Amino acid sequence: MTINELKEICINDSIPILRDKTLEYIINIIKENKIKSILEIGTAYGYSSFAFNQIDCVNEILSIEKNKDNYLKAKNFLAGNKKINLVNDDCFDFVPNKKYDLIFIDGPKSHQDQLFLKYSNYLEDNGFIIIDNIFLKKYSSIDFNSLTKNQQHLVKKVKEFQKWLENNNEWNINILDIDDGVAICHKK
Repeated sequence: MTINELKEICINDSIPILRDKTLEYIINIIKENKIKSILEIGTAYGYSSFAFNQIDCVNEILSIEKNKDNYLKAKNFLAGNKKINLVNDDCFDFVPNKKYDLIFIDGPKSHQDQLFLKYSNYLEDNGFIIIDNIFLKKYSSIDFNSLTKNQQHLVKKVKEFQKWLENNNEWNINILDIDDGVAICHKK
């Protein structure tokens, strides 16, 4: 299977994937910093893991997916990729047994703050945490009062996390307005 074939399957099944500019930007960070190990929160069908696996410097990818059906599909799509280890578990329960050069958070958007705080403990010195969908632009063109209570809660949580990142003094944080927004976090 090729990356484009997997992308097409994800699109047809309405599985969210990294957008092209965001993926390109992350790949450049991985290459420039010679990232060897990646921990991914949120596998879905394994599209980003598949892309990261193709980068020469990457030796290991651990990807966590809670949804059993998505996990099984990813396992099938990524079969034979020896650098990728998939785990079917809840990211709030899972405990890594090592530290990683890059942690990619693409899990539950309303809990990005909790995921950041938990998984930053598993980041190597000089490593990066990258968070996708930092803007949730799909809700920005809709009147806030016409959103459901759950959508309003999600928008509030994501905006609060964005402000927390912007005001954080322990990390160098660059929030980029590409695609749906991506935060690049590097410990000071």
